[in-house]
Amino acid sequence: MMGVIVGVVILIVAIIGGIIYMVSKQEQSKGKLGKNIEIDNDILILDVNENLCLTGSLNNNSVIISDTIAKIPQPDDENAKKMDDHFQRWSGTSNNQLKRKNVNLCLDIAGNKFIAGSQIIQNPCSDALTQKWAFSDNSQIQSKTKPNLCMGVNVIEKNQKLELQECNNSNNQKWALLTEQ
Repeated sequence: MMGVIVGVVILIVAIIGGIIYMVSKQEQSKGKLGKNIEIDNDILILDVNENLCLTGSLNNNSVIISDTIAKIPQPDDENAKKMDDHFQRWSGTSNNQLKRKNVNLCLDIAGNKFIAGSQIIQNPCSDALTQKWAFSDNSQIQSKTKPNLCMGVNVIEKNQKLELQECNNSNNQKWALLTEQ
């Protein structure tokens, strides 16, 4: 009899633990972006607006900020196809690159020009200096080659193209990770 009671208690604890785990996995929050951060298939969001994230185009080499798919309510209809966010997920490489999920595309500087206003694009990953990035302690993504230049947008709104900007600690240059807890 005692064994049955212990078994039931263990089962109840396991069920409650599973429910708590599933609820906590559904909650999302921002993670700090800093010098020692590792990015592994993560979504990079604008720190001031977690509904906007770094997005690689599926049709060309452009990179923009767009709606964060992970933050869009998904339909409850079990027949509805869940939107794929692979073009919004990035990983850091051992070569200081930011590589898009499932493809050999890395963030790059258009025209190989280390000047403010140069567009940030995605190109096949290579050893190019224009594909080297570093994270600052103040949540900026800097050119590893020219650390006075940061990745940013002119206006914090959907469909803005990313570009190199003189690092100035403004909100349009601050990034965070969308993390699942």
